[in-house]
Amino acid sequence: TAASTITADVNTGQFLSHMKALFSTSTIFLAELMQNARRAGATSIRFTLDAEAHTLTVIDDGCGITNFAKLIEVAESGWDDATKDDEDPFGIGFCSVIFAAGSVLVESKGKKVVLTADEVVAKAPIPVVVSDFIGGTRVTLTNVTVEIATISEAVNIFARGFPIPVFLNDEELPRPHALALLTECQK
Repeated sequence: TAASTITADVNTGQFLSHMKALFSTSTIFLAELMQNARRAGATSIRFTLDAEAHTLTVIDDGCGITNFAKLIEVAESGWDDATKDDEDPFGIGFCSVIFAAGSVLVESKGKKVVLTADEVVAKAPIPVVVSDFIGGTRVTLTNVTVEIATISEAVNIFARGFPIPVFLNDEELPRPHALALLTECQK
């Protein structure tokens, strides 16, 4: 009798749905936004929290986003070969941002996209349209699922060892463990 074979597969909808449950109460999305800014060559990253509106806006001056589809393509980071070789990005992190808010507006290089967890999980077509934002990247999270105070605390913690300046509501955060600062102490 002939042997049967099997192959690996992924139920994308179920996988994304489980990720939604995993990331909706986590602050890891903040580290993801910071890491993306650094990888994009940003010289700083700015977080602006609006507790009343329950929004978070993150702006960096990096190279921006060329292919918005890579934001929601699982297991494909979209980073260049050098970044892939140096850091081995997993290609799932931006989903943590999408699942941390009711909606996420991403603007870069004169284009924008609005992402919702439900649309991403449903694999719905999401239009990329013209934006007046030309700079690096601006990400606006509306109806953030994590408490604003928790976000503020997490950004402060993540900034401590971050290699580029991090601002929260226009205040530069201390980075006592950033490598550039540590090398001065070692002399």
